[in-house]
Amino acid sequence: MLTFVNLTPHKIDFQFADGTRVEFPSVGVARVDTLEPEMSSIEYDDRQMPVASSTKYGEVQGLPEPKRNTIYIVSQVVLTQPSVVGRTDVVAPATGPKDGAIRFMDGPQKGMIDAVTRWIAA
Repeated sequence: MLTFVNLTPHKIDFQFADGTRVEFPSVGVARVDTLEPEMSSIEYDDRQMPVASSTKYGEVQGLPEPKRNTIYIVSQVVLTQPSVVGRTDVVAPATGPKDGAIRFMDGPQKGMIDAVTRWIAA
């Protein structure tokens, strides 16, 4: 039997085509270290405007080694890291505007993800 391990900070609901759902509670978090940005500045009107370099990523933390019959659910940031790319046991929830994610239509969670209908592979 296949086991899913949710390493995102929140529960993930997956909705099948027939409308049934399965919930994957968070059991820990896989993260990517962020490196300190390089700083520079732009002079404008005799004053300095700080400029930080774009985000640079370090090592992935909290993602176990592959385990038989186990799929790890991680964030898309984790999924795109070089140490994860190519792993067949790691997926991320497909939450983009054309990914078929189901969103809340009203209330305080309006626009937030209610469920996903597919995964993104590493």
